[in-house]
Amino acid sequence: MTVSSGFPAMLSLAFHRTYTAFNASLQTVLREHGLTLTHWRVLAFLAEHGDHSVSALAAETGHDQTTLSRALTVMEGALWVERRATVRDHRLVAIHLLKDGRKLFRKVMPLVADLEAAAFEGLTTRDQSLLDQAMVQVQRNLGVR
Repeated sequence: MTVSSGFPAMLSLAFHRTYTAFNASLQTVLREHGLTLTHWRVLAFLAEHGDHSVSALAAETGHDQTTLSRALTVMEGALWVERRATVRDHRLVAIHLLKDGRKLFRKVMPLVADLEAAAFEGLTTRDQSLLDQAMVQVQRNLGVR
């Protein structure tokens, strides 16, 4: 595909600025509850999808395993998550969302939903669908599943 000069750079810049602005707003909300972006992404993923290994969480949340392991240590200390041997193979460990972690997720989720609603205000359902499809395609193009 051929595009006019400047198009990819400008789109890349717009994407970066949007991502940075959204994360800054999200961090403000999360900080009030003692959470980082990594903590939030782990809580949200586990609340939606259940127990997962550290490597699966890293892939799903976009964090490297070192950053994720440090965050998980903090989250374990706060009793939000725990590492548990899997039922299938006791040598494998999965991260499990604990009661306090689920409670915190339920408390913060409406605030995050409000932020997302504000961020996407003025976009039609079709606009949002097209944006989602475009982001998925960009990820595929970059080798992200």
